[in-house]
Amino acid sequence: MIALSAGNYTYDAVYGTGNHWIGYGLLTIDHFSLQQSNLLTVWFRDIGPGTAAVSNIYIKNANGSGPTASYPLNLTIDQGALGTVSENTTSQGLQLIQNGTYNLQVNEGQHREYTFTVTLT
Repeated sequence: MIALSAGNYTYDAVYGTGNHWIGYGLLTIDHFSLQQSNLLTVWFRDIGPGTAAVSNIYIKNANGSGPTASYPLNLTIDQGALGTVSENTTSQGLQLIQNGTYNLQVNEGQHREYTFTVTLT
């Protein structure tokens, strides 16, 4: 189950004439998995039109309790392509559990911030 939050899209001058995206990617979650040892792997898809440059990801409990695991990234995803982020949250004190719900905050360049809510089933 993937649920998308109401969206925190921050941008400056990203929209061009007629409100068409210019030069920046637009991220969605394609799929994700939780493996043993708190290894969360997320496949992001850039639905364009442009390249997405993911700079950070933050993972935390959706209810706001507990620590936030944060990771700097240098991930570039071309339009239509998948990009993978795989992080073990144990080192930052966040224990992921089956059926747990988590917020994934992703910074894409300096222009947008996405918040996805995922339930690990």
